[in-house]
Amino acid sequence: MGKPLDSEEQAILNSVEQGEWQSVPSLELEIKRYRDYAVASRQSIVTPGASVRILRELQDMTPTDLATLTGLSVETITAIEQEQIPLTEAGSVVIAQALRCDPRVLLASV
Repeated sequence: MGKPLDSEEQAILNSVEQGEWQSVPSLELEIKRYRDYAVASRQSIVTPGASVRILRELQDMTPTDLATLTGLSVETITAIEQEQIPLTEAGSVVIAQALRCDPRVLLASV
């Protein structure tokens, strides 16, 4: 037989065998989606609103989904993403909980 699997390869195989991986409807669209995010991440400044939008989209959420999870209105979510209103520390905590990330990720400008 071939060379034994290293620990990382074994972890991936175990994950696949446990059903933790899912097929995507269109591999080409998924590749494009992540390439677009990679290009966006090379921008010199990622605003708090852009961070919210990017993380929301990566999790296949609509603004309505995020509003439902946070208790904020869709209009507020949209205004934050479009930098029409600032993302406050309190708002970042609520949104970060819904997006399953650290609030500091949303407030940091890179």
